[in-house]
Amino acid sequence: LSSLTGELFTARQEVQVVAGFEALENNLPLVQARASFQALKEAVGGRSAEEKDLQAQLLENKKRLAGLLKKVQRDYGHDLAEIEKKELAGQPVIIPTPDQIVKTRQSLEDRERRLGEANNSITKISGDIKKLEGRLAEILKDFTAEQQLAMPCYEHESRYRREIARTGQLIDSYEQKIKNEMAIMARAEKKFNDLGYQRGFYQDFLARESVENSGVLASELKDYQQFEKEYRRRWGAIQDLYIKWDDRLKTIQAETAAFVIREPLAELAKIGRPESLAQCQAKKAAFDEYQANIAEQVQKITNDIGWLESYQADFTRRCIQRAELVLGHIKKLEALSRIEVYGRRINMIELRLREFEAKDKQMRMKEHIDRIVRDVGEEGQVDRKRIAAWLSTKELLARIADMDRAAVRLYKVESIGENSRFYRWEHAIGSEGQNNSLYFIFAACLISFIRMLSITTSEVRTKKVIIVDNPFGATSAVYLWEPMFKILQQNDIQLIAPGHRIPREITSRFAVSYLLNQDILQDGRRRVVIKDVRSEEDE
Repeated sequence: LSSLTGELFTARQEVQVVAGFEALENNLPLVQARASFQALKEAVGGRSAEEKDLQAQLLENKKRLAGLLKKVQRDYGHDLAEIEKKELAGQPVIIPTPDQIVKTRQSLEDRERRLGEANNSITKISGDIKKLEGRLAEILKDFTAEQQLAMPCYEHESRYRREIARTGQLIDSYEQKIKNEMAIMARAEKKFNDLGYQRGFYQDFLARESVENSGVLASELKDYQQFEKEYRRRWGAIQDLYIKWDDRLKTIQAETAAFVIREPLAELAKIGRPESLAQCQAKKAAFDEYQANIAEQVQKITNDIGWLESYQADFTRRCIQRAELVLGHIKKLEALSRIEVYGRRINMIELRLREFEAKDKQMRMKEHIDRIVRDVGEEGQVDRKRIAAWLSTKELLARIADMDRAAVRLYKVESIGENSRFYRWEHAIGSEGQNNSLYFIFAACLISFIRMLSITTSEVRTKKVIIVDNPFGATSAVYLWEPMFKILQQNDIQLIAPGHRIPREITSRFAVSYLLNQDILQDGRRRVVIKDVRSEEDE
């Protein structure tokens, strides 16, 4: 409204400007008429200025002519008329020089030419002013006197130009706004028509698919073609889910045929396919609650399994520790057989047991315990004897060491030291004396090993006794008895060995030697008596 008021004020000022012109018929549009008036006004303004300039020049020329007349009067003492009379009267007259005449003539011609141009310009400007006045009158004829009086009147042409330019800009702006609004209306009308088509499509869809209109407004309106594609896609997905649902129920029934707890599965089999969104949401909520309960039970079972796994891990660790303890004791057997042979310290017994890596021990022991638990679960009863056999030292030791490749090697002493070497237990075969020496050394170390396991403290050195009946027959070589005596001394073992015709080199190694004799009693019985006792000071 304020904009229209401003335009009305501007129009009234324009009426005042053209109020003094005569009426002139004009069929041009208002904008074009305004432009023509402004152009004529500018032209008239320019011509008026030029006319004023020419008039000023004409006045200046008249003044100069009067001055020249005065100069002639002053220079010649007479004016031109008097000079002419004097010439007619035969009086002497001073004639100007040719140069003066040429210059004077040229000056006069130039002034006449300029005066003519000024007159022509004045005439043309006057005609233009009349035309502009006529056009202005034609422009103002549609305005009332009050409107013409309300039109602004400015002193300078530049102000009129600025106001006319601003008015033209406003008119252009309004025309552009009108075009924009018309375009918006056209788009709105097109959208309205499209919505009508979409409404028809959706109504046909509701009728075709037998969908009940709930009256709920959608958050957005989708294009029907897009909606139709999405609907078909989702409908196909729902049908696929129906098929998967039926297949899943059949699979669950087949997989859980042997389950003991069947009540949840029976309830699950009773669930039918939902026929509506409300049923689907209700069943989804029921499933969520059911899953929450299952998750709670699963969490509880998981916690119980975690405790059981911790118990199993602890039991596995203890079994490994037990097996490692036994393996450590077994390895001590080598130290019990360490003596000096031919000037070199050597273990007479060598055990080759390849121990697995820590992670392999853990894995093998866990698999062994899992197999025990699985076998007990499959049989459904607990056989303590079988479990004890599975957890025996032998079985546990086989989990941490490669017992299939375990080897016991014995050092076979030869009469020539360079020929002495290790042999596997099953290959350590020589003469009868060599065999007896090997077995005797092994037996002595084994007795000491067993005694070591039976005592409560390892700081106490215990005495052991071995009684052998006449070991000197087949084993009479001194080089065989030398390591045997060293083993006895190393392990604090006392040897009691009766014999006949024992070599001095051997009997000298005993601390005490008893010479036995046989007495025949009167009743025919025989009695063994000590005939003599000999003691070796160095033993």
